[in-house]
Amino acid sequence: MNPPDLAQLRKLISAAPRLLAICGADWEHALATARIMRMAAGTATQFCSNDVDSVNIVLQGSMKVRASSADGRTFSLYHLGAGEVCLLSLAFVYAEEKLQSDVQVESDLLVWQLPRSEFEALLASNAGFRDFIMAGLSDYVVKLLGLVEQAHFGSLQSRLLDTLQQMKARTGSTAIAITHQALADELGSSREVVSRLLKTLERDGSVALGRKSITLGADAPAPAAARAKGKTSPGSAPSRPAAR
Repeated sequence: MNPPDLAQLRKLISAAPRLLAICGADWEHALATARIMRMAAGTATQFCSNDVDSVNIVLQGSMKVRASSADGRTFSLYHLGAGEVCLLSLAFVYAEEKLQSDVQVESDLLVWQLPRSEFEALLASNAGFRDFIMAGLSDYVVKLLGLVEQAHFGSLQSRLLDTLQQMKARTGSTAIAITHQALADELGSSREVVSRLLKTLERDGSVALGRKSITLGADAPAPAAARAKGKTSPGSAPSRPAAR
């Protein structure tokens, strides 16, 4: 299919509030010369920093970025939707050593590939674009804090519930269409371990298991990223246990 024309591109941007706030002659020029990549839902591919020359902005659809272990297991780093910048592509553009990532397209995707030279020019001259990138970095740090909290303090069961809560937030439904294997891939675990934990949660009434679906109960805790955001603010110090 042909890439969207300028009118279609503006329509896509109008649905993304952070992008809609950007203006200026340099921004208009970037829109007029935009390089768009399409990827169909279900596509899985690997990217290497040696081959990436652009900072990618999702205009439509959703994707998840995953890391892989030496034994072939995968772990989801983060999900991206319309109006969000892929910060891993930014890291790839400036990487001095070879990096790799695995991308899974969740719904039909349109990605704006912004060449490094244009990205740097916009970052230097356009305050609205600079705010958009800084907001993306801030969001990523909050997500990273959530992952660190999960890995350092949380059990696999709590991470599993947290992942289901995040899926609920993205889809707007408590009924989540996912297999045990796909959920294990999200967590970097095995299907057998995840299935055993889900059975335990089902007995507790936290989830209901169906064929290729999991329905989340109403009493599950909030996602770790939300808890991290609530606890972390600029200039705040980490809490310390009370003296005895």
